[in-house]
Amino acid sequence: MPYQHREFPDMSWSHSRRDMFRQCLRKYYYHYYASHNGWRQDGSEHAQRAYRLKNLTSLPLEIGAVVHEAASQALHAVRSGTKMPTVEQMYAAARSRLNKAWADSQNRDQWMRSPKYMRMFREFYYNVGVDEHQVAEAKEQVNACLSHLPNSVSFQEAAAAPHAEMRATEGFVTYNVGGTPVHAVPDLAFQNSRDEWTVVDWKSGKQEDSREQMTVYALYLREMHGVAAPSIRARIEWLWPGEAEELVFTEGDLDRCAEGIRDSVSAMQQYLADPALNAPLMPEDFPLRADREDCRLCEFYELDEEQLAEGAGRSF
Repeated sequence: MPYQHREFPDMSWSHSRRDMFRQCLRKYYYHYYASHNGWRQDGSEHAQRAYRLKNLTSLPLEIGAVVHEAASQALHAVRSGTKMPTVEQMYAAARSRLNKAWADSQNRDQWMRSPKYMRMFREFYYNVGVDEHQVAEAKEQVNACLSHLPNSVSFQEAAAAPHAEMRATEGFVTYNVGGTPVHAVPDLAFQNSRDEWTVVDWKSGKQEDSREQMTVYALYLREMHGVAAPSIRARIEWLWPGEAEELVFTEGDLDRCAEGIRDSVSAMQQYLADPALNAPLMPEDFPLRADREDCRLCEFYELDEEQLAEGAGRSF
């Protein structure tokens, strides 16, 4: 579909959007509304600024991206019958991409002109920098993840599965809940010979509770493929320590997930001046979070720097 200019963005839902809405309404406003049309030359200065900041990356995010890219490419190679890259080759490709992101981050002026197509580490944009310990840990993390990848349960099973779906880098899968498009980005979904499906998320960081996210992916299998809950299992591959976590669901779990999505959309709509247009309320109606301790780590920090320094309340 050709691009059509819109004053306001389309309404959609994702697990990451719900997380941001819960964590900080101000950040949510900047990310989903203030940045809209910021890629256009005729966009307002504020929209362009918010759009640039929205595209900031970080060392952990880039590590996740290179690991996901390596997993996708390696599985494509195996399933297409071509030679799978070695761990050394995957590491070399990952290191090349990380080095390019590092180099891009040194060219602030060029990034300002092309924030979507160049990388800018938040650590460099805000002059925090990355110390030698962080670099050493990043190298160890990437190497460990890529070393564990080929022997992981999901990689081995997906390589031999009769049917598998692997998302392209930055790809989206969309299904509908209550009239709202839901963006789900499972890294991998595959079907075995018994018509059972496994949905997988590769994780390159430290272990955390991810059941809510995986339930959204399981709901995707039911909505898009008609798979009943007893035939779905979700697996989180914690590649850094080389451990796998499996989850199973009931139909009730998936029904509650769908209801939770509808409730979340309803809560988001309370911050709309016109739900039909997805037009937001005024900026001051999206307050900063009560706990300001981590605000300096936010990509949008500079937009509220003066207010945060003054310890101001809700007003901009």
